[in-house]
Amino acid sequence: DLHFLTCADALLQLLTGFSFRTGITPAFWTQLRTSRGHRNDVVHRGGDADEPQARLAVEVAHVFVDQMDGLRVPSL
Repeated sequence: DLHFLTCADALLQLLTGFSFRTGITPAFWTQLRTSRGHRNDVVHRGGDADEPQARLAVEVAHVFVDQMDGLRVPSL
């Protein structure tokens, strides 16, 4: 999921000064990548998510949305 991860890291850093890879904790970046992998298995390969995978997805989504809500793009 290179496109998403690039946007969550380098592009977001360029636009806002914040990166999910370095801006929270290394553990969150790992959780985000793991959750995206589970999502891709379900959406693109017809897989199923077990309860721990679903819980992780919800937790990651909450942190992601809360963080995005607080970001503002600097004026150019």
